[in-house]
Amino acid sequence: MTLIAEALGVAQPTASRHLDILKQAGFITAQKHLKWSYCKRNEPEIKNFLNWLSTEIS
Repeated sequence: MTLIAEALGVAQPTASRHLDILKQAGFITAQKHLKWSYCKRNEPEIKNFLNWLSTEIS
């Protein structure tokens, strides 16, 4: 989370909160290994959401 926070220029708690929201929505998965957490995009879930959004705004 620290590397993401640094890349975005935000505080670590802010990055953690946003990543938690993305995880709750199913847009990312996170795996912990020792002191590190590795985040990965959930492409099928993101695609489903974008398809739904496209339908809703049409």
